[in-house]
Amino acid sequence: MKRLKSFWKKAIAVATSIATVLSASPPIPANAANSGTLASSGYMSGITSHFWLSSDTSKYGKFAENSFQFQNYTIRDSSGNVRTAYCIEHGAKLSSSFTEQSAAEYNKLSSTQKDLINDAMLFGYQFKSSYGQSQSVERAATQLLIWVIQLGYWNTSVETNVVNAVAAQPNNSGIKTVYYQIKDKMTSYEKIPSFSRKSSSSAPTYTLTYDTSSQTYKTTLTDSNNVLSNFPFSGSGISMSVNGNKLTITSSTPNLSNVVCSAQSKLYSQAQNANSGVVFWYSGAGQDMVGFTNGRLDPVQAYFKVNTGSPPLPGNGQWTMFKTTEDGSPLEGAEFTIRGGAGGAAKAKSNVAAMAGTQLYSISEDAQNQPQEQTTSLPLANAMGSVPALAAISGSLSGYTVTSDTDSYTFTNIGQTYTFGITVSPDTQITAGQGNGSVISVDAPVKVRSGFYTVKVHAVGEGSTSLYIQIGGQNVLRVPVNVTTSVSIVSDTSSYTFTSIGQTYTFKFTVTPDVKPVVTQGNGSVVSADAATGSNGVYYVKVHAVGEGNTSLYVSVNGTTKLTIPVSVRLPSYTVTSSPSSYTFTSIGQTYTFRINVSPDIRPTVTQGNGSIVSADAVTGSNGTYNVKVHAMGEGNTSLYVKINGETKLTIPVSVHVEVSLSADTTSKSMRVGETYTVGINISPDMVPSCSQGNGSVIDADAPVKVRSGYYTCRVKAVGEGSTSLYIRAGDKEVRVLFTVTSDVSLTADTTSYTFTEIGQTYTVKVMVSPDMPITAGQGNGDVISADAPTGGNGVYYVKVHAVGEGNSALYVSAGGKQLKIDMSVKLAETVITPAVTDITIRKGSTYDLSFTVDPDVTPRVTSANTQYIDANAPKKVSAGNYTVTIIGKEVVTSTGLYIKAGATQIKVLVRVVDGIQEGEVVFVGKTDASGHLAASLPPGNYTWEESAAPDGYILDNTKHAFTVSEGGVVTATMTNKSVQHHLIIYKSDESGTSLAGAVFQIVNRDSGAVVYTGTTSSNGQITTDLPIGSYTAIETQAPDGYDLASAQDFEVTASTDTVRLYFTDTKTPPPPQKHTVRIYKTDSETGGPLAGATIEVTNDQTGEKVFTGTTDDSGMLSTTLDTGSYTATEIKAPDGYKIDESQQRFDVEDDTQIVRVNFSDTKEQQNPGTIEIYKVDETGGPLKGAEFQITNARGQIVYTGTTDASGKLSTTLPVGSYTATETKAPTGYQVNVKSKNFTISKSDEVIKLTFEDTKLPDKTGEMDILKVDSATNGPLEGATFEIKDSTGKTVYTGTTGKDGKLNATLAPGTYTVTETQAPDGYTIDKSTQEVTVQADKTVTLNFSDTKVLGGITLAKTDSTDSSKKLKGATFEVFADTNSNKAYDKGTDKSVGTMTDNGDGTYVISKLAPGLYFISETKAPDGYQLSTEIVSAEITSEQTTITVPFEDAPNNAKIVLNKKGNDGNSPLEGVTFRLAAATVKDNDWDKGDWTEDTSSSFQPVTAISDKDGQAVFDNVPYGHYLVTETKGPDGYQILEVPLKITLDGTTVKNGEYTRTVYNKVNPALPATGSIGYIIPIAIGACLGIGLIVYAVISFRKRRGT
Repeated sequence: MKRLKSFWKKAIAVATSIATVLSASPPIPANAANSGTLASSGYMSGITSHFWLSSDTSKYGKFAENSFQFQNYTIRDSSGNVRTAYCIEHGAKLSSSFTEQSAAEYNKLSSTQKDLINDAMLFGYQFKSSYGQSQSVERAATQLLIWVIQLGYWNTSVETNVVNAVAAQPNNSGIKTVYYQIKDKMTSYEKIPSFSRKSSSSAPTYTLTYDTSSQTYKTTLTDSNNVLSNFPFSGSGISMSVNGNKLTITSSTPNLSNVVCSAQSKLYSQAQNANSGVVFWYSGAGQDMVGFTNGRLDPVQAYFKVNTGSPPLPGNGQWTMFKTTEDGSPLEGAEFTIRGGAGGAAKAKSNVAAMAGTQLYSISEDAQNQPQEQTTSLPLANAMGSVPALAAISGSLSGYTVTSDTDSYTFTNIGQTYTFGITVSPDTQITAGQGNGSVISVDAPVKVRSGFYTVKVHAVGEGSTSLYIQIGGQNVLRVPVNVTTSVSIVSDTSSYTFTSIGQTYTFKFTVTPDVKPVVTQGNGSVVSADAATGSNGVYYVKVHAVGEGNTSLYVSVNGTTKLTIPVSVRLPSYTVTSSPSSYTFTSIGQTYTFRINVSPDIRPTVTQGNGSIVSADAVTGSNGTYNVKVHAMGEGNTSLYVKINGETKLTIPVSVHVEVSLSADTTSKSMRVGETYTVGINISPDMVPSCSQGNGSVIDADAPVKVRSGYYTCRVKAVGEGSTSLYIRAGDKEVRVLFTVTSDVSLTADTTSYTFTEIGQTYTVKVMVSPDMPITAGQGNGDVISADAPTGGNGVYYVKVHAVGEGNSALYVSAGGKQLKIDMSVKLAETVITPAVTDITIRKGSTYDLSFTVDPDVTPRVTSANTQYIDANAPKKVSAGNYTVTIIGKEVVTSTGLYIKAGATQIKVLVRVVDGIQEGEVVFVGKTDASGHLAASLPPGNYTWEESAAPDGYILDNTKHAFTVSEGGVVTATMTNKSVQHHLIIYKSDESGTSLAGAVFQIVNRDSGAVVYTGTTSSNGQITTDLPIGSYTAIETQAPDGYDLASAQDFEVTASTDTVRLYFTDTKTPPPPQKHTVRIYKTDSETGGPLAGATIEVTNDQTGEKVFTGTTDDSGMLSTTLDTGSYTATEIKAPDGYKIDESQQRFDVEDDTQIVRVNFSDTKEQQNPGTIEIYKVDETGGPLKGAEFQITNARGQIVYTGTTDASGKLSTTLPVGSYTATETKAPTGYQVNVKSKNFTISKSDEVIKLTFEDTKLPDKTGEMDILKVDSATNGPLEGATFEIKDSTGKTVYTGTTGKDGKLNATLAPGTYTVTETQAPDGYTIDKSTQEVTVQADKTVTLNFSDTKVLGGITLAKTDSTDSSKKLKGATFEVFADTNSNKAYDKGTDKSVGTMTDNGDGTYVISKLAPGLYFISETKAPDGYQLSTEIVSAEITSEQTTITVPFEDAPNNAKIVLNKKGNDGNSPLEGVTFRLAAATVKDNDWDKGDWTEDTSSSFQPVTAISDKDGQAVFDNVPYGHYLVTETKGPDGYQILEVPLKITLDGTTVKNGEYTRTVYNKVNPALPATGSIGYIIPIAIGACLGIGLIVYAVISFRKRRGT
């Protein structure tokens, strides 16, 4: 009946829940993009997948509220794709249908939680193993991660506790390993280098510092997050190198602006799921899931930006600022302004601001005619940029290329001079200067010719510096120069002799200090020396042998000879002859081969005297005989010259004589201009003739074309009137053809005149000529117009004409003797030119951009009145009629002018060039970069700096600071800004709005990931703190006791923020259902003994879910905890050799259940035995009789011994199983085979055959007796195994002592060592090794002793419902397994003593021999039920001390309160009682004050008295309690003092605690009509009248009446 009530209660609750969920579930959209169904689900095999953690929510959070299970989920979408899926709604029931959409549970998560789930999917399990563990382990670790993130326990103690609890279960240790491997990857993946950001828009900017030694820009960034190795950064024009957590950035490019450097995390490509993305599945009332699809996960990117300035110029100093926040962090975006200081202008030795990217435009026409006007002081124009642009010393300025004929130079004497050649393209005036005037001095450049200058440099003192070449005051070229007075040169060769012309040899020179030497030869006809190559003090010079003789090499530095090396060329004497000695060719193209003999052998060269007569091929042959083929090229006489080593040794006369016949097919021809005619030419012998015209203005002749052998044609075109001849030549013959040309040419143009209105304007004239022929064009006055060469063809040609200057001219076009004149004039328009300013003051070396307008819009020109002082770029057109021109200050001048001309109008703008910086003048404005750094290169002088703008969120400090810059000096300034703080208030309450204290919050900066604040809510439920500007996340890391964590909240603090208010609501943690222990026992159906290795599966009858799978241990038991419900246990795998118990054991777990026991028994499988046959043979294969063998099973137990018969065989039958066969005694005269053999009988009637071979002993042998005894009793010990080795270390015998403790071995004479390899059970091995000599026909005896092993057992006693509760006060008795059947036999197994209570829940017994023991509880702790369970524990020699668990279920009692009136008879109905656990100080229950124990696992409960006046509390564990009456009966007084109740063995009778509680009746009013009723009324009336009178009097007094 009780079970039936429980069933209906659960059924109604489930039905109600389903109805509620269905009514609350949103409908699935009919047009969902992708629906899905549950493709598969099942428990993960190989691990413990079902959990019910302790009810301690402070330790396990929401994981303690419900049991949970790891399952393998897959979802099939509407396209048929199957995806791994994970639950993102812990505690919800599984659904079967899904919709692909943003899941409801996912939407509740913070952005941080969503990112973490994405990362968990990226690195977690997806259809393949990535961490070397099983699929189940990696799936479970991934699911646990997602739950921890979803429930908000990431990086909290709850996470640690849950992971440890899961990993503590059987087969689950790998889950913890994989969990933290995935988490490590996630943590590393989300981290980016500390100096970068995840978006380019928020990327910090770093300005590289110019390094003068390498002439590059550099900076080094440090990654405090230590993930730099995962990010291979790159950027345009940037090179980077990584060393540990430091990134060094280098660039040789000046003036880079906000170059984005980016990197993608390497971990993305390493992730197995990098090409996939997250998809969310919404199930309505069931679990929401997360799965995988394609293309939805973005890799983590990191960004920062880089700027470079310009290199500091020689002579400047540097000002550097380091800006930090109050905590020492770098502060970006602070603006600083530098002004000229007091005490006069700072003299600029070089640029403060220099132009970049502009083309100089300098026209000096009229400059000498413009007077230099003297003017009064003019206002100084701000010609500086906001940050000075410094020129790169790279050998070029935009539009110019500047090079030196010497890369570097070293002087070796003070006073020495050297002249550098400087090439400038296009040509412009240059200036020169030195870096250090104490090392060198530099003369002014001298112009040698257009684009080439010389600069003379003088050595003044020792040191290193540079020569600087400048254009417009800007450095464009740097040449390193050194001065040293001592140079040492050492050669690797003191002299050298060449033996052949053309031979080479390379000399090596070491020069100290490093100066490039010059090597010259004394006699250039003997040797020639190449220029020196090399560097860093080591140089090489290649020398060539030119001719015989003696000479020297002279090694010089700066014109001074430092070393002389003798060299010579000595050649042997050669004899050269030719066959034939001369030759005459008779036709062109004829060849002949000459033979050349040379002694001694050397390959000659052959050259011809006149290559137009003959040509000689390269020489072939060897060994003194050579051939050369010679070709006849044209008539004449010449010679062949045979040379050895360049010297002519033989001259061979040769001649070519050919008789030529030449004629043309006509002698004269008349033509008209434009016509062509082809002349035929006959020639014999065949050779190519030449054709040329006498007058090219009459005819034009093409090259001859060969038609066939001996016949050619020549095409002639008539180009102009007149007569001339065509000359045809071949050999020594010439033929002339006379041509007469007449003209009929038509020449016209598309215009007869044209007028230009602007200088530079162009106009194209179209010219028609008939017949078609080339035309020429030219201008009359080149100062007015210029004409390009005609283009076009086929009778139509074009001539482009350019306006050069005002005036009149003409274009002349000619063709075929005709000429055409086209009048041209240039008349400029009247314009109005309006400059933005008419007078300018500009600093030397600086620039100024002047804007002006031209109306009407005509292209202007600008010229400088004197280019010595100023120059100007070509004007740039901004828009129609609007222009700008950049003016460059070159030298100081009181007044000069810039002329602007447009059309016929010209104006002058006055310009003054000054030197130095004025006091108060702004010379620099810049902002700190992401490293808080800012630098400015400044000329020497006095300055002030001040912060002109603070970054958002920081307080401006505009104090002025004076400083002085010296040449080459560095001034370092620092400043700390205080941040503007903004208020944050966090409000914490429960669902009713009650404030909650004790909630711990962390504030995390979302950009850096750093925790910037941690605080706990006070009694008013609030936290108040201040924060600077930034993006943050507020995370509750610890909820108040009894409450769940709230979700994290993102928020922003901006410059306009005053106070941020965040409201968090915590929900109470529901009490977890009580857990119940289930123990399953497996026994042998025949013997009743425990069976290990049986696998049992438990299924929930209501849901059909598999909730537990486990395997019995050596005691035949397995244990788990389950919820209240009905279950079925099924054996799915029997122990080896047993049949599965096919019966299913159904059992119920009810609310009042403490321990449920389920029993299974298995029957051994009936199998026929197999047969083992052992054959013993000698070395020849012959059978041996009398060999004794021992067979042991897998447990080491001896199951058979036997001796071979005359055929050398023994056989026996054995059950199915694994065995080992060992020879224990050899036949007489043979040595034991010490190698055992393993074998397995795997099926019925199987026959196994083994062969053992023994080695024959020598004729003479000796005996060895080994005696094994107990070290304490000296009694013999059976079962000790010994190994005997001969003098070579070879094992010759192994054996085991018998019951008499003896072992005998027959051995060949010799020396042996004896070692005990295995001690008898329960004994420690004797580790000593004994050496002994065996003699023939003698017996030697050895003694060994072993010590008995003693161990102990520790028992841990706990509460079955709360494993953390340790129980003392129990009594245990221990029994030995006397009959060794591994089962407890009451009355047979002997007691070995009782266990000692340590007082902390542990019990011990010691001094036990190895073996199996059984532990029985004989007395339970107070308040607990006596357990009937027998626990086994086995002590082995390897594990002498073991610990076993033992649980007791607490005693429960029913509390019955009988509620009555004070008459003792009337039962009172409807009285409400509250029962709560009690506590008392110092455990003084008799005298102490009882208070409610809020930390107890027992949750307060209520009961209401029924019509019989009974209020009942069921299943209350033994303990101390307080009962409070919260609602009394009508007409009765409520109890003011709580009842104190103690449940123990004394107060509880038959499972019940009964108590009667009396209530007093409320005082009653008197009965109607009695005197007692009238008197109170009268008194009350009197009092009322008195109060009224008093009130009236008081009122009148206040009114004054």
